[in-house]
Amino acid sequence: MEELDRSNQQHHANLYKEQIRVFTKQLEEGKELVKTCESIPIWNKNKKRKYTKTLTEVDSSLRANLVVGFEVINVRLA
Repeated sequence: MEELDRSNQQHHANLYKEQIRVFTKQLEEGKELVKTCESIPIWNKNKKRKYTKTLTEVDSSLRANLVVGFEVINVRLA
């Protein structure tokens, strides 16, 4: 039984680390997108629109990963 508990704890720890890695990677991608978007001239509406859409998608993904991350933490603490 103890071995099962240890295995379960290790699984949760690995899942937690993976979620942090994915979230950090997405944050970095979002940061780069913001920098790129800032450098686009104000008159270039098409590019601004494209990057705005991409940033919105990254934001949604980050929010979803936060929810999953908090669920993992809650399971781990339970």
